[in-house]
Amino acid sequence: MEGLRLEEGFDLLNDLLGCLTESETWGAIHSQNAVIQNAVDELYQQLEEIKEIAGSKYVFKLEDSINFYTGALNDAAILYGFRVALKLFHAISRPMEMSQYIAKRSR
Repeated sequence: MEGLRLEEGFDLLNDLLGCLTESETWGAIHSQNAVIQNAVDELYQQLEEIKEIAGSKYVFKLEDSINFYTGALNDAAILYGFRVALKLFHAISRPMEMSQYIAKRSR
C-alpha cells in the first residue's frame, strides 16, 4: 500500500459502503424484513395519495429526497456498526483489563 494517501482511505471506505449496501445479503434483509416491508408499503401508499394532490413531478422529487436520506442513514448505521465492532474487539482482546474494569464497576 505504498503511496496510499490518507484521503484515499475515504474513497476506499465509500466504495466499501457501496459494496455493502448493494450486496445480495443487504438486499435480502431489505426484502425479507417485515418491519422494513411494512414501512416501505406505508411510504408508497402515502406517496400515491400525495401524487393525487401534488402531482407526479413533486412525488418523484420527494421520493428522490427520501432515497437520499435513507442512503445516508444506511451509511451512518454501517459506520456506527464498524465503530462498535472495533470497540468490542478492543475490549475482547484485552481480557485482563476487561476483568479489572468489571471488578471495579461491581464494587
